[in-house]
Amino acid sequence: MLTWLPFVLAAWPYRPVKAQVQLVVEPRTFHTAEGRPLVEVNMAFLSGSFRAPANDRGFPQARIEALTLVEQNGAIVAFRKSMVQGQEEPDTLLRDVIHQEAFDLAPGLYDLTIEARDASGTDTTTTRTHMPLAVGSLPPGISISDILFAERIVPATEGEFSKYGYMAVPLLTDYLPRSITKLNFYAEVHGTERTLGRD
Repeated sequence: MLTWLPFVLAAWPYRPVKAQVQLVVEPRTFHTAEGRPLVEVNMAFLSGSFRAPANDRGFPQARIEALTLVEQNGAIVAFRKSMVQGQEEPDTLLRDVIHQEAFDLAPGLYDLTIEARDASGTDTTTTRTHMPLAVGSLPPGISISDILFAERIVPATEGEFSKYGYMAVPLLTDYLPRSITKLNFYAEVHGTERTLGRD
């Protein structure tokens, strides 16, 4: 058996197979200064499940088409369709592509659907992820929002989606490499002014 195996492997041309885009989705609910719920849908498109052909500058760069649907009782109440571009990669080592969408939703029960497709080729295979989404209102007294683990938290630039002037890049993984030496997180505490007074 072992005598013919190397021959078969050598004769068979190796071509890496790309499956449909794999993703991790983590919705988080925060609140505006006026107390309205703001639902953030955080997505990580996993490297190795999409192509990254060379862009106009000659660097590998992923392009993923993402559709985010929020439905309630079978009716679409919010949606976004985005062409997500990964970072330009200086080498062949691909990284996960992070994407965020934010929706101003009233408290209630919803259905969240994400559709993702590698837009770099002709393959139209689409990944579809579906999950329930519960959006709550602020309770009386002091409360803490959902907690978002973050790769980094940096001051936001003008025109960039931010939370009170900061951009929290989500960390959507259960694997922490050695390069991560501290764990950042973003959360909001509400109701302190009503309960404890100003200052």
